[in-house]
Parts: sequence; structure tokens; C-alpha cells
Amino acid sequence: MKLILPILFFIAFVSNVFSQPPIIITNGYAGLPIYPLDSCYFFARTLAKDELFYRWDLRSASKTETLDGEFESTVWFRMTPFPLIATPSFRYIQQPITLQQFKIKGVNFEKKVFLAKAINPKGTVFLFHLETSAAVEWTQNNYEQFQLLKTLQYFNYNVVLFDCEERTITEDLNGDQQINWATSPHSLLDNIDYANCKIIIEELKSKGELSPNEQLYSIGNGNGGSFAQGFAELFGAKACVVYNSTQNPNIHPSVQSVPVLFNLTVKDNSTNSTIVQLYVDSVNQLSKCASIHYTRPTPFYPEMFSRTALIPLQLSIDLFDEIKQNSVLDSMNYLIDSYDYLFIDIISNPTKWPVARAINSSFSNTFNKQLKISAADREFNSNRVNTVVEFLEFPCTINTSVKTAENSPYKNNFETNPTDGTFTFESKDDSELSFLVYSINGVQISVPNSKIEKSSYQFQFSAYPKGLYFIRSSKGTVISILNQ
Repeated sequence: MKLILPILFFIAFVSNVFSQPPIIITNGYAGLPIYPLDSCYFFARTLAKDELFYRWDLRSASKTETLDGEFESTVWFRMTPFPLIATPSFRYIQQPITLQQFKIKGVNFEKKVFLAKAINPKGTVFLFHLETSAAVEWTQNNYEQFQLLKTLQYFNYNVVLFDCEERTITEDLNGDQQINWATSPHSLLDNIDYANCKIIIEELKSKGELSPNEQLYSIGNGNGGSFAQGFAELFGAKACVVYNSTQNPNIHPSVQSVPVLFNLTVKDNSTNSTIVQLYVDSVNQLSKCASIHYTRPTPFYPEMFSRTALIPLQLSIDLFDEIKQNSVLDSMNYLIDSYDYLFIDIISNPTKWPVARAINSSFSNTFNKQLKISAADREFNSNRVNTVVEFLEFPCTINTSVKTAENSPYKNNFETNPTDGTFTFESKDDSELSFLVYSINGVQISVPNSKIEKSSYQFQFSAYPKGLYFIRSSKGTVISILNQ
């Protein structure tokens, strides 16, 4: 009996520490299951038209938690073995967004220009649409884009939107097989889109809609992001934000003068994030201002498709259940393969996906968009709009990279770790760990690694190309590696 009692006590202790702690998300959702040391994702509920997400309030017995981006509607938290309550608070815009519409004669054609006026504007943001898209993607009630529009207005920014020249006439002028913004040449005289920008700014000033010394900013998505950086340099903007794009090919680090924030998604196969990372590093080495943020995959959860209020809650739950039943999610509800793989599987195997295949056309766009956002594929999302707007006002004085929770037992987490081929990961946890390694495109690769000390692991990247890689440990820790 003397031998058995200590064993029973030890088992009870382990069970108490590693059992799932109670978690309550008020006015939101959580990625489940959640265990101590897991990266727990919180999701704010769907926002009404006059609502803005403000911040998360986190309460638990330990009082040591740190959220990544407490002012963002989707954040992660390093779970502890304590009961937890997370509650978001909201702001409300003073007046509904009203888009005035102007018809302004550009260099060659009449341009339809949209203007959303703030009550006490501190400046004007020019929003440039995604290639193959149009300004209407911002003017319609598109949930993701609309959150940025609302946030800009709340913080007293005017917003100007219009189509690129190729979209206006629906013609591929430069022969690149796409309808997009002309990023070259970098000139107000020889580039039709920059020339149109100049005319529109001057016309809005002459109408009294913009002040004579209006402070300008720019935000763009995809090819519009690259164009936004060129616009910022040519028109002396205060700051620029680029979504889902590499830097403008005409802006070398040595000549960049306007602070720029790149918002990229980890599994975007269309954007070479390695080039962006090297560009940002080069700019900062010159004591200039450039930042980068990688949106990583988030867990799937039953309410995710009803986030936009276009898909009924029960349908969202049914879609989630079908996805889960088809074994495309791991134990933490992350998508195992890419969005493309899942999309092809849904199209190719209708008997496996009766719920997904039965949704009508009015739901399908929302369904696919939310799939891409959770998979961190190339898709605009509103998860960090507060950080974006703060960057406009205080460029490069804020932390735009994802950081580890202070109570994490690991030294290296979401900060990028440079390596010349050999990387050593040190853990404060002595337990045995296993690892998965992914390329920037989300492809799992086999990188030689070995345990060299009690809590140190060494990885050999010398056989792999230069670029960004991610290591995920069996404890859920993700380490970003820049192989130089």
C-alpha cells in the first residue's frame, strides 16, 4: 500500500494539470479543443454595421496572460491550466458610412469616384482594389472590406475609391493578361493610373471636398497594394499599407521614403514573401521604416461561415460538421492541406460534400472567402484592421509582428529567426518534442533535426533554398525561420 499511494497521487496531479481548463468566450467564439500551452484562438462575434471591435478583456486565476493583439477581433492566447473568461468590448461609429459619388474626367475617360467623408478628417486614405476586381468590392456591403472602411471612418479618415484605367474600359492595355493597376512606369506623366490620381486629387480639392494641404495615405490589395506603394512615394503620403503583394518593383530600399506595412498571408502562393521579407530587412538596415505581418491559419469553428450574417448559423454549423467529418482538419481544427486541395475535393467528390455542394450562389462566395481566411490563403481579411489604422498614424512605432505570450515556456516563437543553415531551438520545457517543418507556401518538408542537449534541438536548413520556413512543435509552438 505504501508503494501504491504515491503513484495514485501522482496520477491525480497530472490529470488535474493537463485536463482541459474551463473557458468561456462572451460575445465570441473559440477554436477548440484547448489545453494548457495550446495556442487558443478567440473570435469576436459578427459585427453590426455600426459596430467596431475594440478590445478583449481577459480574466483568469493566473493573472499573467498576454494576448497577441488584444485590440484585434481575432487573436491567439497561450492557454494556461486555469479557468478563463474572455470578453470583447465594442465601439460604435457616430454616423452611417455615406459614399458620395463623383464623375471626374480623367486623362482619357470619365472616372466614377467614391468618397466617404469623416466628421473631422485628419487625412484621406486612397484605397486601391485587387487586380481582376473593382472599387465596388469596397463600396458594397462586403463584410471583410467593410470593417476597414468603418474603422477608417471612426478614426476620422476620409476614404477615396475608384477603378484602375483597365477596369474602366475593360481592356488589357499593357498586355499582361490581367485587368489591373499600372505600376510602371513610376511617373505622373507617363503612367495613366498615376496621372488619373493626380487629376482626381486636384478636382476633389477644387470642389472643397479635400483641403489644399490634405494629408494623404494609401492602402491597396494585391496589385493595388503594389500600386499603393508607388502612389505613396509619388504623392508624399504619410504611410502606406500593402495587402497580399510584394513591394512595388520601382521602389528600391535606398529610395523608399514613405513608411510601409506589408500584410501577407502565410499560404499565399501568388506573393513571394521571401522577397518582401528581404526588402523589409534591407529598408530597416538603412534606418528607414518598413514592417511585415504574416496572417497565419486559424482553427475552423462552427460559427465561422455565419460571421458575415449572409449564411444562417445552422448552415454554418452544418458546413463545419461536414468539413470535420471528412477528416480534412487536424485535432486542433486547423486545415491539414491547402485551400486549393479542399476546394478541388469539394468540386470533384459531390457525394462526400452534400452540404457544401447544395449551397446556392449567394452563399458560395462567402463560404469560399471564409475558407481562404482560415487557411491563410490569399484573401483580404479584417482581423487586424485596428493595427493597420494605428500604423497610418504612428508608422513603425508599433509592434506589427505576432509575438509569443509572455508566459510561454519557449524562447523562440513567432519572431523571425535568421539562420545561415543551422538553427537551434531552445525550450524551457524538458519534455520530449517532435516537429513539423513547412515552407512559406505551406508545404510540409523534411528537415534533418536532432536533440543536442536536454532541451535544445538543432535543425539543418543548408540543403534548402533561402527563404522563410515555419517549425511547429508538438506543443503547438510555431517558430519562423529566415534561411539566409
